[in-house]
Amino acid sequence: MPADSASLLTKTQRRRIENEFDDLDDDSRSRDERRIRERLAAGVCDLSRLNDYPDEQFARAVEGIDDETLVTALADGRVLLDRLAEVRGLDRDRIVDRADTRATVAAGSPTDTASLARLDFETEAERRERFEREHDDTSRWSRRANRLLRLAAWLFLPAALLWVPDTFLGVEALSRLTLLWALPAIVGVVPAFGGLSIKLLESLKHGVLPATRRVVADPEGVAANVRQALVRPADTVRRFWTEL
Repeated sequence: MPADSASLLTKTQRRRIENEFDDLDDDSRSRDERRIRERLAAGVCDLSRLNDYPDEQFARAVEGIDDETLVTALADGRVLLDRLAEVRGLDRDRIVDRADTRATVAAGSPTDTASLARLDFETEAERRERFEREHDDTSRWSRRANRLLRLAAWLFLPAALLWVPDTFLGVEALSRLTLLWALPAIVGVVPAFGGLSIKLLESLKHGVLPATRRVVADPEGVAANVRQALVRPADTVRRFWTEL
């Protein structure tokens, strides 16, 4: 980036923030802090004007910045924006939902905005946590499935308890006490099948179908993500481990 390029902060403001305004009296510090607040507010409000800015221009804007510097700058930007939301008391889910909507609207721009279709505003861990939070309390079928599986576990318990001495002590408990475990186990097949069927349907609805829609809507983006995972397997494994 050219040294004299316009930016969010002036050179003087950068220096004074780094020095914690030590060289200023109270009046001058208040004046500079006010000006920085004004520039920050104007910069944040300008972000919406760049939503549908062409991909080529974004690529050219950062072509002179090495990856490590850019990663640090983007991470700092994420910290800054999240802090603004935190001090204002804004709900993160509300921001993520609005970001999805704004990206969808901007994707309709006639300019080169293919990258918008590949944006994902939540990590897999955040998505899973959000899904569980939204559905654990609201999905009646999920609660029914959990109850059915718990019932099935209790009905299979006699067979499991008798299997241990039968296997390790050779007392033939299963054959001697067939009625004690067989009838509950047979009955337990019904709630087990029902609970697992509900879980399977939920997985199809909330996992397989959304993934299929992503592939149909943006096959190039999905292919790019797969290539990235294959090119950098260590990063992929590390991310999966973090999200477990």
